[in-house]
Amino acid sequence: MNYRKDNKMSGKKDKISQELVERVGKLSTSLISDGMENSRTMNYLIKPIKGGMKVLGTALTVMVKPGDNLYLHKAIYEAEEGYVLVMENGENREAAVWGEMMSRGALAVGLSGVVLEGCVRDLS
Repeated sequence: MNYRKDNKMSGKKDKISQELVERVGKLSTSLISDGMENSRTMNYLIKPIKGGMKVLGTALTVMVKPGDNLYLHKAIYEAEEGYVLVMENGENREAAVWGEMMSRGALAVGLSGVVLEGCVRDLS
């Protein structure tokens, strides 16, 4: 991940154009992954919370300490419509880092999606 000075969040990148989002959205994940030079794919254990979900947009990356979601709140506050929040927490499975309140915040600012390496609560 590409971190800013505080070493927890990437700097906000220029947003990918809507035209490119729509074009890339027609491709399979494997084609996108293969076409990304010097890039890795995400951990195979990360799965959608329900089938058929698709996320595409400019990534705003965040690294959190186990059980501490402060930088996720900061990322939601700094995000703009169309961004995708991508979070890494060192594979911690002890505490949820995302729930209903954060989902409402993400929806309010218009995030295109959230990709979390971590536990989620309040799914219903």
